[in-house]
Amino acid sequence: MNSEEIWNLYHSSSKLQQVVPELKQVTPLSGGYTNFVYLLTGTTQMVLKYFAPFLRIQAQVPIKQDRYYVEKHSLLLVQRCNMGTLKVPKVLFFDDDKSLLGMEYCGSLQTLSELFEDKTVSFQEMQALNQELVDQLKLYKQEMTRISLSLTPEDEKVFENISRQVIFTTMVHPSYRQNAIKYNVLEEMSDVLDRLQPFKPTLDFPLSHGDLWPNSILFNKDKREFWLLDWEMAHRRHLDRDLDQMIANLWLMAKSDHYNQEAIRDLIQRISGLYPWLQTEASRDTFLRFAVDLPQYPHFHCKDPRTVILEAIDLVNKQK
Repeated sequence: MNSEEIWNLYHSSSKLQQVVPELKQVTPLSGGYTNFVYLLTGTTQMVLKYFAPFLRIQAQVPIKQDRYYVEKHSLLLVQRCNMGTLKVPKVLFFDDDKSLLGMEYCGSLQTLSELFEDKTVSFQEMQALNQELVDQLKLYKQEMTRISLSLTPEDEKVFENISRQVIFTTMVHPSYRQNAIKYNVLEEMSDVLDRLQPFKPTLDFPLSHGDLWPNSILFNKDKREFWLLDWEMAHRRHLDRDLDQMIANLWLMAKSDHYNQEAIRDLIQRISGLYPWLQTEASRDTFLRFAVDLPQYPHFHCKDPRTVILEAIDLVNKQK
């Protein structure tokens, strides 16, 4: 769905016209690899997200649109949580037939990645922000555990999250092995990759965000608020795996002088204090899978992926 189609939809939808009166501008935003996202500006503003039946960056790859229901349900559920200054956008509009979700515009925000790119911020200020974020992540774990106890059978069906299964089984899991071959670390990674299992929802674990990384957390400097976005991968899993994913991303960022390395290492130390990082096989495996997968993405500025991956393997081996 492109900008012109958004305009046409607006003029045919009284619901959209009520939420954003007198629409003046439709601005494309980053939708990541999967979705199409627009900022609608009239007398008010709203972010409109379209969950297409294919990947945004690879239209030939089909993907179920059930992730629309996952994000909508997640936001409606999490809005009942108290996570301090860790906010989630309010749902303002939805169209189940068209897989369109309208959300509160959170203002001018920086992703956590962008915050660590800004080297003008003092280390002391970054330490304070890091601690604020860690305090909110602690609340996040508590509140997600609490609301998971109240999920209905209808909720559980939504959080089976078929589209996530498709993405990981057909794309992500194979890429781990492909990258291990590409970077010549297959022998060192073989045990970890052999333990990969198809995704199976289980009631034993609470609901988790499912894709916690520095670009899903945004920061409002003026209000000193953190925002947690992009809930379409939410599903039941151990909440520590969310933290494993976050640390793996941060750890790789800390290998590049493009980022404030000292501040990132400080945040890693604080997050790892929330749980037994690398002390279980599941934690070590999650960290290593991301370590072998992430160097391919340009925003990590990874100049020597093989060396970095071997460092990750060595770090894990020292924890066994």
